[in-house]
Amino acid sequence: MRANKNEKPPRTGGQKNRRHRVGRLSLILNPPPADPLDQWLRFAHGALSPNTERALRADLGIYRSWCEHRRLIPWPVNATPVARFIDSMASRKAPATVRRYVASIAALCRAAGRKNPLDSVMVTTALQRMHRQKGRRQAQAHGLTWALREQLLLASGDRLIDVRNRALLAVAYDALLRRSELVSLQVLDLMMENDGSAALFVRRGKTDQEGEGAMLFLAPDSLTLVREWIERGASAGDCCSAPCQEAGLRGGR
Repeated sequence: MRANKNEKPPRTGGQKNRRHRVGRLSLILNPPPADPLDQWLRFAHGALSPNTERALRADLGIYRSWCEHRRLIPWPVNATPVARFIDSMASRKAPATVRRYVASIAALCRAAGRKNPLDSVMVTTALQRMHRQKGRRQAQAHGLTWALREQLLLASGDRLIDVRNRALLAVAYDALLRRSELVSLQVLDLMMENDGSAALFVRRGKTDQEGEGAMLFLAPDSLTLVREWIERGASAGDCCSAPCQEAGLRGGR
């Protein structure tokens, strides 16, 4: 039987291995571009707070997923997809959230030495369109006033956890502390004064990323609540006992 001249001979194992080696060599010589977000965060590790790193990864991950779902190239950042991204997010996200997304994208561009997308007319127009449709103002949480402080103190019970909560509420009101600052306090950070007040040393805060620390005033009535919690906590076995362990004003270590 005569063989067909147009019929291709079957591939041998040697040919397949050769093609595989060529493919691997191509990847070595032309590697895929590295993720600029990972490069930047590795370089900036230690200079940014863990919360900032998490926020940047989350925000830029959302932008990257949005681009990939629409077969758009996320990096390097181009004004056209950013403007489309703003229009898309504005339909289901709060304006403050969308502005944070764009700020994270702009931060990555600055770190990479590229043009800021906020300088583009397309991006600024998309932001203006969002603000005209949804407004710029966002809902604010109610502040802790003196009247609300007194109401909350009177409403608490007499359990150990209630004593702890009264102390934390009073300290937070006097020192204007955030939650992260409040829960990191230790009893050793409290320095009693002769007039019945106290000075509170806050080791690190959101606005003090380098850990210089700050001395803050604690009123006598607040100090009384703190002392009550320390005495009750110690009588229950330890100042760091179960209800109080993760609540702040921890015992010295």
